[in-house]
Amino acid sequence: MTRYYLIRGEQIVAKIDINRPFNDGLTVRDFGALGDGKVDDTAAIQAAFDSDLPIVYVPPGTYRITSPLVSRREMQIVGVGRGKYNRWISALWVDGDHHGIMHTPSYAGARLTVEHLGIEDRMPVGTRTQGDGIYANYDSEVYNCDVEIRNVSVQRMWNGITVVSPVASLIERVTVAFAYAHGVNITGKTVSGVGRGGTSTNVRNSFVTSCGGAGYRLADMQYSSLLACASDACQHGYLIENANKRPSTISLFGCGAEHPVLDGINITECSGVLVSGGRYTSAGRDGLRAVADVEGLIVLGALYQGNTGYAINVLEGGVNVHEGGRVICCVTNLGNGGEINDPHSIMTLL
Repeated sequence: MTRYYLIRGEQIVAKIDINRPFNDGLTVRDFGALGDGKVDDTAAIQAAFDSDLPIVYVPPGTYRITSPLVSRREMQIVGVGRGKYNRWISALWVDGDHHGIMHTPSYAGARLTVEHLGIEDRMPVGTRTQGDGIYANYDSEVYNCDVEIRNVSVQRMWNGITVVSPVASLIERVTVAFAYAHGVNITGKTVSGVGRGGTSTNVRNSFVTSCGGAGYRLADMQYSSLLACASDACQHGYLIENANKRPSTISLFGCGAEHPVLDGINITECSGVLVSGGRYTSAGRDGLRAVADVEGLIVLGALYQGNTGYAINVLEGGVNVHEGGRVICCVTNLGNGGEINDPHSIMTLL
């Protein structure tokens, strides 16, 4: 026996079996998605996104999409997660040069939550020129973005996850592999010539590998942190930059980077950067590199080992100590033959 679920006026957009338990909820299959990896499920899943459902369930299956799935309201997208051999039970196959999920609401407080979902590029290897696994950016010059992304895997997209000007947002237990650009890309934006950064965002317990850019990029962010994150074989492990020179206050706690092509951590034009604990090893250039106008860099108890260049490299002009007597205090284990390059002689190694 079937009843019809009315969402838009008199239009019937889904139907379900009334004998199914209530907490099972409507899923994208009720809107017509098949999840066989062959049929184009874009329209069916988009219908679920456009409905009034607060939670859109993605049951076991592989869902081929040929254009971005666009969210314009507050919603949760919930899959099933991993199964045997670490394979994703609920997965989106992105078959086209576009984003997987695109969150662009036009009103404040429209939080996007994505949980227990795999997102994977299905184009021929090397052909993608754009399109992130998840891209979140308010369609407005006023509001910041608000997201929670948990237990999500992204493979072979342009950026794994991009969030523009987030506030009070959380990314945790995320894995990104083989992104053409950055793994996790968190950035501010410029509105009418004025920089509008994000704030109060946390990335934790995540792993990024084999990306063409940084494993984790934080640009024009403030009062934000990374906790127990790992980067392997990316261009930089962590890229922290602040072109708009707003207060940064970025902290890395117990993070690590192995085998970066260039630097374990690369910092430019930031203030109040703390690196506490962690391990930054086997870099093609430096374990930590302060490039320009960095104020208040503190490194505590971190291990820098086996890097081709310096363990910590403060370039000329890399640290600004002229305002407020800002200094670097370093309590660290440099490992085998590690060296510190600091032309300002302001670094204290304890």
